[in-house]
Amino acid sequence: MSQSSLLLLLLLRRIDAFSPRQRTQVCTGLRANDDAIDASTPDAFLAGLMNRVGDLKSRQLELPIVVLDSTLPNQRLATSTTDQAFREMIEWCGVRATEEAGDEQFDDQHKGTFGIVGVDRQTGGAFPFGVEAIILTASVAIDTCSVELQGGRRFTVDEVEDENTPEGVVQPRAVTLAPELDENDEASAVEAAKKLLPLIEQWEALVVDGGHERQPDHLELVRTHLGPKPPPERPTDLALWVGAYGNPLPALGVALEVRSVLLAATTANERVDAALAGIASSIAHLDGSRRLW
Repeated sequence: MSQSSLLLLLLLRRIDAFSPRQRTQVCTGLRANDDAIDASTPDAFLAGLMNRVGDLKSRQLELPIVVLDSTLPNQRLATSTTDQAFREMIEWCGVRATEEAGDEQFDDQHKGTFGIVGVDRQTGGAFPFGVEAIILTASVAIDTCSVELQGGRRFTVDEVEDENTPEGVVQPRAVTLAPELDENDEASAVEAAKKLLPLIEQWEALVVDGGHERQPDHLELVRTHLGPKPPPERPTDLALWVGAYGNPLPALGVALEVRSVLLAATTANERVDAALAGIASSIAHLDGSRRLW
C-alpha cells in the first residue's frame, strides 16, 4: 500500500469515529471547497482532507450544557437560582478554568464557561445549537447561586444527554464551534446587510419615543453590552448584532424571537434575512401598521 493510500485510510477511519453531525460537517466542507482541491492529484486531495479534519478537530471541545433562553454573542444575562446542580456546575467550571490556566489552586479570576442552548417551543426539546456562556461574575452560597454571563462563541451540540447520567452530575457534552466565516459567503450578503442600517435607526426611534424601554436608558445599556455596531461589510456580525439588539436582555417585548433562527442559519444571507424580517416586523408592530399581538 502506498503512503498516500495509507494516509487516506487513516483519515477515513478518523472521520468514521466522529459523530454523525461531525461527519456531515467534514463532508459539507469538502463539497463546499471542491473547486479548491485538484481531485486528479492524490496528494492535493489528501492535503485538503487533512486540513478540513484538522480544522474540525481544533473546533471541538466539551462544555456542560444548560437550557435557558437562546442567547447571541455578546448578550449579557444575569440569573439567580437555588438549583443545586447549577451551583455545582458553576463551581466545577471555575475549578476547570483554574486548572487549564495552570494554577495550583482555585483562583476567583478564572470563572470558566459552559454552554447555553434554547428551547424549541414547537417540540419542547432543546435546540442542538447555542453559544458559550462566559461567566463574568459568580456568587455561590450554600443555597443560592447568582451569575452574570456573556454570550461567546457559537457552537453545535454533537452529543445528546446520556439518560443514565445521575441527576445533578456535571456532564460535559461534545460541541463543535462554528467555523471561521467564509469570505465569499460574507461578500454575497453585503448589499442585503446595508438595508439593516436605516431600519435600526427607525426602530430605535419608535422604541424610545414610544416609551417601550423597560428601564432608564435601556437601549443604551444593551448597546454597551453588545459593543459597536458592525458595518454591513461584516454581514454575519451585523445580523447577529441586530438580532441581539431587537431581542435584548433584559427583554423589551416588542419583537418576534429571532435568536434561534440566527443561530440555526448556515449562511450569511440566511442570517441577514432573519435579522431583516425580525426588525421589519417589530417596526410594523411599533408603528401600528401590523401588530404582532
